[in-house]
Amino acid sequence: MNKGLQIRNKKLQKKRELRKTIKPSQENVCRFVKVKNPKIEKVNGKFKFIGFEILFGLQIENKMYYKKGEKVGYIYLNKANLKILKKFKVIPSDTPQILIDMFNKCGNVEEKE
Repeated sequence: MNKGLQIRNKKLQKKRELRKTIKPSQENVCRFVKVKNPKIEKVNGKFKFIGFEILFGLQIENKMYYKKGEKVGYIYLNKANLKILKKFKVIPSDTPQILIDMFNKCGNVEEKE
């Protein structure tokens, strides 16, 4: 493997490790959040930044779970350029039932809006 690919792989590995680490402020956190997530798509064989998307979901420590069609997807909150826009103290009224069930398993039971 050439030197350039070694450097690139080392940087990508370091970013993966940083993304998965749980910060002390994220320990035992279970709340609903709204985030601004960078959207990247593959265009003509290359990855291209398209823009930002606003996602609503349930934060459990370092991961944010959100409804993606019929399934539940997740993203890491330590990801580069991701910003938390709003933290909810209570369960919003339009929350999918799957996320409410996950929230109740956390042990935090709060009133709906």
